[in-house]
Amino acid sequence: MAELEASLIEMEKVYTQAIACGDRDTAKHCRRVVIEARRRARFASGNQKVVEEKRRLKAEMSEWMLVWLENPPVFPAWAKLRLKTLLSENSGAY
Repeated sequence: MAELEASLIEMEKVYTQAIACGDRDTAKHCRRVVIEARRRARFASGNQKVVEEKRRLKAEMSEWMLVWLENPPVFPAWAKLRLKTLLSENSGAY
């Protein structure tokens, strides 16, 4: 999850900068990249051929990307809280 968190935080920086500069193409590209990654994660999370543990991980990843898509500037703070919750609930499973 740390790698996903870092990637989405970096993407949020690019997205926010693009919005601030009026670069709609870059902002749209950022969203498209996250939407496609979320689509793949959702597919894997529902695929019965995928091991249960990996399906749960992909479902969690999909939720992280949904939060990013709904409000990119809020994502970094949300991710820290969510990761802290996951670590306490699962004793480091993520």
